[in-house]
Amino acid sequence: MGLNTDQQYHAVVPPLTMTSNFEFKEFGVPHDYEYSRTHNPIRDLLCEAISVLESAAGAVVTSTGMSAVHLPFVAFLKSDDQVYVPKGSYGCTVRLLNTLSDKGHFRVRWIDCREEDAMERAFADEVPAMVFVEAASNPLLHVFDVPALAKLCNANEALLVVDNTFMPALLFPLELGADMVVHSTTKYINGHGDITGGAVAAKSEEHLKSLRYWANNIGSTGAPFDSYQILRGMRTLFNRMETHQSNTRRIIECLLSHDAVERVYHPSLPDHPGHHIAKAHASGYGAMVSFTLKGGEKAARAFYDGLAWFTMAESLGGFESLIAHPVTMTHAMVSPSERREAGIVDSMLRLSVGLEDPEDLCADVNAGLDRASD
Repeated sequence: MGLNTDQQYHAVVPPLTMTSNFEFKEFGVPHDYEYSRTHNPIRDLLCEAISVLESAAGAVVTSTGMSAVHLPFVAFLKSDDQVYVPKGSYGCTVRLLNTLSDKGHFRVRWIDCREEDAMERAFADEVPAMVFVEAASNPLLHVFDVPALAKLCNANEALLVVDNTFMPALLFPLELGADMVVHSTTKYINGHGDITGGAVAAKSEEHLKSLRYWANNIGSTGAPFDSYQILRGMRTLFNRMETHQSNTRRIIECLLSHDAVERVYHPSLPDHPGHHIAKAHASGYGAMVSFTLKGGEKAARAFYDGLAWFTMAESLGGFESLIAHPVTMTHAMVSPSERREAGIVDSMLRLSVGLEDPEDLCADVNAGLDRASD
């Protein structure tokens, strides 16, 4: 995590280098660093840390999670290339890909992966240039069989990119055969809700070279201060994920035991469609949980009204517990028909379970459920 790398003062924690440019050694000859858009010492340390986390050839750190999502598409696709993406993906990803497709950057096909062998049937119709999936989808928590997808993609020379934002330190897509892994480091990797950032890690040097070129070319690299903060947060990632998940298990118990709840979405549940996949390939099930209430949007509003520990806000993965209403927040930009087709309904709420005392969180959830049932 960059510790003990300072060669100037031998500081244990690496210093933050806040500069836009660096002095040249002599006429036409730069030192190791030239310009911070291209390289910066603290951002390079974060790249190295993410590379180690993901067992990657290297990583590129970007300014936001969405710039990280965008980077593989701009780096590797041409206008006639086909991309396969599951329905029910994160709303901003849906908006980005549809907009780029409408502008002719590539073609996108949305696959209903709830149907058995849907991706294999799509490959039989046309071999895509890329498949982009979320390790656990937002907000329905669909879990994808990365080794099976990797086998399919490798056999057809298609790239497999996995957004691992929901499952860092629990699932390692590159080790399972993916070509690239994307993170919104805003979320769990930073873990403190105070910085935006993203990263793309690549399994091969060839792909890494293209990612670096395009991140520098379009100027999407992360800022030095943001990189410093994210690197600091990353040092406690594994410890935080344990507590996040422990608290989540308690919340799920509360949800399952209350009559106001219609359905709970979490890969730890035996009846979850992706339970066996997560159990086989991940070391945990994550700390995001979604649920629907029997009383529709009215019940969802009642649940929210009066919460003390869950803050209604975008984002996730910080120390603080958050609640989101996907229809009016994360997926508001997705058409109603697309939401219905994906199973994202008005009564759905999504929780990012934080690090607070689990008794306080459970009391908050139970009170909300009581309000929702009135």
